[in-house]
Amino acid sequence: TKYEYDWGDGSSNTVEIPGDGKASHYYYGYGTYTVGVEVTDASEQTDEATDTITIIDFFRTPRR
Repeated sequence: TKYEYDWGDGSSNTVEIPGDGKASHYYYGYGTYTVGVEVTDASEQTDEATDTITIIDFFRTPRR
């Protein structure tokens, strides 16, 4: 099974199972991104999904 990720910031990667089966991504900027994945099985059947995520700065000093 193959997973093709579109991270919404211009980068992408592919993960295959069997294999390490892990996908991770580091965002270099705060903001809202539309993340997508397309899955292809051994029979070449595909499906896809998207979702919106928001990256925020957890370490920002609170305003007073």
